[in-house]
Amino acid sequence: MKNENELDFIEAKSSSSRPTKENYIRFNEFIDEISDKFIHSFNLFYSAILKRNKDYGELSSNFFELDNSRVKLKFILVIRGHEIEWLLPISDALKKKLSYQNTIWRSEVIVMNDSIANRYDLVKNIVK
Repeated sequence: MKNENELDFIEAKSSSSRPTKENYIRFNEFIDEISDKFIHSFNLFYSAILKRNKDYGELSSNFFELDNSRVKLKFILVIRGHEIEWLLPISDALKKKLSYQNTIWRSEVIVMNDSIANRYDLVKNIVK
């Protein structure tokens, strides 16, 4: 993270479903929702880079300077307040759901809680 030729797609959530027998359907819906958001962001970004989408006024010029043949792609999910042991099943399910994307683009899926994300300056601490 913070690499000049790295592109991070970050999704932050205040909670998530856990993969229990009682919650299996909602958990899969959560994984589908997150993976759809990542793919949508990825597609929107590259459509702007390829100038197929004229609505890219918000993109910094730095994005157009990336070496797209070597750019490292990361899909990062941050879940506030999650225990570390709760993250692995979510990470595994998201990696499985995005496996085709990860294979084609050699992207990486990372799931972390806000404490870990804070160490990488990915989120701001919100004082309540």
